[in-house]
Amino acid sequence: YESKNNNHNIRFICSLGYEQFTLITPFNSDIKNWNDIKNKKIGTIVDSSSFFIVQKILTAFNLKTVNKVLTIKYESGKIIKAFKDKIIDCYFVLTSHPDKTIQTIHRHTPLKIIGIEGLDKKILSGVFSFYNFEKVNLENYKLNHIIETLNVKLNLLCNKNFNKKDCYSLLSAIFSQFQYIKRNGDSDYLSQMRNFNPSKLYLDNLKYTYHDGTYKFLKDIGMITNNKSYYCKFKAGVEN
Repeated sequence: YESKNNNHNIRFICSLGYEQFTLITPFNSDIKNWNDIKNKKIGTIVDSSSFFIVQKILTAFNLKTVNKVLTIKYESGKIIKAFKDKIIDCYFVLTSHPDKTIQTIHRHTPLKIIGIEGLDKKILSGVFSFYNFEKVNLENYKLNHIIETLNVKLNLLCNKNFNKKDCYSLLSAIFSQFQYIKRNGDSDYLSQMRNFNPSKLYLDNLKYTYHDGTYKFLKDIGMITNNKSYYCKFKAGVEN
């Protein structure tokens, strides 16, 4: 997905929300921040963005763990057992807060929830230049604590051959029903979507290119002009 090749097949439709860097560990563990995971066992989700991100963190900060990152399914029962059996000392996941799986684990095995504590923010900004810093209140986990973390956009992507009219119709429906999408859910979902506003739907970096149907829709509603300046190309997701 990060390929700079103009001929890659991935296209951007829109963003639909946020997830945050999240590290969890049992409350009685000696892990207080990322510096403490040296020589520890860390788990995450197999073949996922979480796996990719944690590998980048470990490499960028030269954090050597006991084993390679262990892959454990993101299910409360499996993670609780992995903590109990000492298979892992901590678990990394990209997730929106509050997260029901973490809430379930926390009720059974009290947790520490860590964002980016212990990681140099300048290095993080260099490695994850498209992500934004965010503070998360842990009150929904009954923890009187605020963590700082990184926001990762949840992007809706497709193949470049996805039907242009279908893409246009899909995006039109998302835009017209945005308030319904944002507000139609339980209290946890509403908290997750609280800071997500319509301006966040758009492409905000040169990592991807708009799908033709997306480009046409945004042009039709006046969000894209024919101005060929670098800024307009950037906003429009146009590659040179």
